Amino acid sequence: MDNATRSLIVNWIVAGIALLGIGPIAGAAAAVMRSPEGSADTTALLSSAPVTGIVMAAIGLALAGIWGLIVKPLAGARMALACSGMVLLWSARKFGRPDVMIREAAESGTMFKLALEGAVVGLGVVVIAMLITRKPDLTSKSGHPAGGRSHTKPDIKAIALGTVVMIAVGGLVAMIVARTGQYGQTVAAAIAAGVAGAAAARTVSHVAPTWAFFAGGAILAGVGPIIANQLAGAGLREALYVGELFPLAHLSPFDWAAGLLIGVPMGDAWADSMVERHEPHVAGSQARA
Repeated sequence: MDNATRSLIVNWIVAGIALLGIGPIAGAAAAVMRSPEGSADTTALLSSAPVTGIVMAAIGLALAGIWGLIVKPLAGARMALACSGMVLLWSARKFGRPDVMIREAAESGTMFKLALEGAVVGLGVVVIAMLITRKPDLTSKSGHPAGGRSHTKPDIKAIALGTVVMIAVGGLVAMIVARTGQYGQTVAAAIAAGVAGAAAARTVSHVAPTWAFFAGGAILAGVGPIIANQLAGAGLREALYVGELFPLAHLSPFDWAAGLLIGVPMGDAWADSMVERHEPHVAGSQARA
């Protein structure tokens, strides 16, 4: 069996375990939560038991991170990140939709809790990304450690540039895609944001660490509900009904978590392939943590 076939089989196996084995466990933890009204459409902080909600959310993140770390030596860091995202697809599905929560309780506190949860979950995703990408990827097919990355640390300017570009491009793409609060559309919006944002960020900042792109996504997850609340003011529910809710508010915290983990490595890989194709001597010596 050649290496390409072996790699394909391994990728299918680890993805299948993430989607059909570990993901349902994370989803079951999220499904435990109920809103103060008894509805299943809630999130960790908006549930009737926020402390329990935080624990359930942490279980999902922990399962995703552990599986990603297991997958990395088998299939590479990018596949490991994607598998972590596949696990969290179940958490995103089982936690409630922001649109439903706005209909039930259209209060400023609702949006600020969603913003806080988005930022906290986003931080958890950044930690997962840092753990998975912190060491050279020994299974890289480029022949270089971590896909052609040296151990030189990027400076703060490269990190900031990558983060800002991710926020700008990823946020714009998510706003274009997320026109409603339907689960499939919101996850697709987060994945598209990860792909486009990471590709653009990697193109302009070759040495930025991958976790900087996730940091940009975490910021988007935190500021989206706040901007929606400020734009709508007291008419938050009305803005939702007439289709004028700020688009990023349609995405739940775990929509962002799952979508970024799946989308960012795809966009990063695409941009890397362009760099290697046009500047092979540079790609082999660029530094990315």
